[in-house]
Amino acid sequence: MKIRKSPPVELFFASKGLQIHYMGRTEGSPAWEDSSGNDFYHRLYFFIEGHARVGWDKKEIVLKPRHAYLFPAGRRYEFHCDSTFDKIYFSFTLDLGPGLDPLHGLEPPPALSFDEAGFDTGLLQSFFQPRWKDAFALNAALWKSLSQWVRPGMLAAWLEKRRKVDRYAPILAALQNEAPARLTVAALAKRLNRSPSALSRSFKADMGCPLKVYIERETVRQAKERLLFTAKRIREISTELGFEYESYFSRFFRKYTQMSPEEFRGRSGV
Repeated sequence: MKIRKSPPVELFFASKGLQIHYMGRTEGSPAWEDSSGNDFYHRLYFFIEGHARVGWDKKEIVLKPRHAYLFPAGRRYEFHCDSTFDKIYFSFTLDLGPGLDPLHGLEPPPALSFDEAGFDTGLLQSFFQPRWKDAFALNAALWKSLSQWVRPGMLAAWLEKRRKVDRYAPILAALQNEAPARLTVAALAKRLNRSPSALSRSFKADMGCPLKVYIERETVRQAKERLLFTAKRIREISTELGFEYESYFSRFFRKYTQMSPEEFRGRSGV
């Protein structure tokens, strides 16, 4: 008997993988307009009928009926509607380990027809009256849809980034498990027995942004997650994240989102 194994692919299945955070159906009109910056969710749109426009980086596309669109997190998008539309949407993350979301910051890929994406309207509609069979089928279809956007070299690039991320495993774990707002570059450098300046240089080279910025982004991400998915008071969230005063947290949050925590929670319908 001969067994062939593929370790790189196994790494994907050993990870947390695809996490759908919220989904819904939107029937839009010319009043529909949105501007989202530095969102930590990817957006997957299944456009059923009508037309709308999405712009980013001085580019714009028109969303067409019976097409699927992927808008990766990490960019500022402008959403507009000139008439009416009907779409089903999923907001999700692709978690392949701390700091390892292969879609984050990517350029939005070309649209797929429903046939190319492996979707049909019936399957989409079934998600709103789910049975176990439908839930598994939809999850498989989402993975199939995302697989159509995979390009040559993406797996190799992800594996290379994973090797780099592993160098910072202790400090990435600290950001996940401790109050991130209390963590400083100096304190994290001490855990790796490195100087703050040396750690900052290597982190930026490997991860694409300064460690201080990464700490702040992670703090914002955790704040959004708590505001969206818990009923905790803002004061409690502020304390959990490591802010001494709620007012400090509010100023910090507004700096990165242009909204107060209360406005963000209200806008999200929580």
